[in-house]
Amino acid sequence: DSFSSALAASKIAVKSVQIVVDDHIELVHPIQGNERAIGLDLFADPGRRVLLERSIATGETTLEWPFGLVQGGSGLAIRRPIFDDDGSAWGFAAVIVDWDSLIRTGRVGQASKGFDVVVWGPNGVPVVGERPLERPVLRSVRSERLPVPWTVAVAPSAGWPTSSEVSILIWVLGAALSILGGLYV
Repeated sequence: DSFSSALAASKIAVKSVQIVVDDHIELVHPIQGNERAIGLDLFADPGRRVLLERSIATGETTLEWPFGLVQGGSGLAIRRPIFDDDGSAWGFAAVIVDWDSLIRTGRVGQASKGFDVVVWGPNGVPVVGERPLERPVLRSVRSERLPVPWTVAVAPSAGWPTSSEVSILIWVLGAALSILGGLYV
């Protein structure tokens, strides 16, 4: 309770802290607003099942990207397997982060030093950023912790420059050298 309370009171948009026993969510803090998560079978979703089974096999923490929460909204799930003394997995400790609050707090997708960012999830729907970008630089992000690819697009907020700031200087110097070369010849 003390760890969960401190985490929930922090500024990192924590929606809940959970203990998963076997494949069902058993404990949730805070309970208020998260009642619908109690008893949820995490292994019922085939995609999540693969992610959690891999986590049990490797002992690594998993990160499940934005998904719809049964208690409403969308969130990120950070889950770490818990093992008995004999090495068998009995469940997970999980932190659920409120995605919308995280985006607002982190200002992800807003102009940052003159750039706009848009992130598309695997379903092609933007999860960060809103407006279409002019000729963005695209990058597909995929790793073992992200079982499906995500696309990140970045473009200058003011649009791409049409000419260099020094292009006039280059034209003037080029013209002067041409004239001087012609006079010399």
